[in-house]
Amino acid sequence: MPDTETPQNGETTLGGETTPRRHRFGQRKHIVLAGLTLSIAALILITQTWITIGAPDTGVAVESLNVAGGTATPAAPALAVVMLAATIALTIAGPVTRWIITVVQALAGAGVAGVSIWAALSPEDAASAKVGETFGLGVVSSVYEVTIFPIITAVAGILMVLVAVWGVFVS
Repeated sequence: MPDTETPQNGETTLGGETTPRRHRFGQRKHIVLAGLTLSIAALILITQTWITIGAPDTGVAVESLNVAGGTATPAAPALAVVMLAATIALTIAGPVTRWIITVVQALAGAGVAGVSIWAALSPEDAASAKVGETFGLGVVSSVYEVTIFPIITAVAGILMVLVAVWGVFVS
């Protein structure tokens, strides 16, 4: 019998030499996995406390107020769900529809990043609804402390835009 081997486990033969098949990192499953991870991370981060407002100087003993991301920016959870839905839709989409879905992914990621950055830069405006509900005032002259969570959520949104761009090149 001749001393020849048949290729195994995805190996290819080229000119009599057996070379292992390289796994491509640009497959759709990688994009879906990255999109799911970022979407779920954004949804979890939005539930965390984004802004802490110190007790106002009203003469009444009131505790500090914690404002979650979904309360500070009501659009953020909706946009994160759109990111998640678009990512899931990629699994069944055809070639033309994938282009549309990646645009939706990018816009939703940019939206999450935008509202998160807005909440971090303008905590008085972002927390005004919760402040008005709790203290009966639109703005309280107190200390507004921003946590790290809106910044991390903004990074997740920006990464989702990059995943969408990556998806365009894989499609």
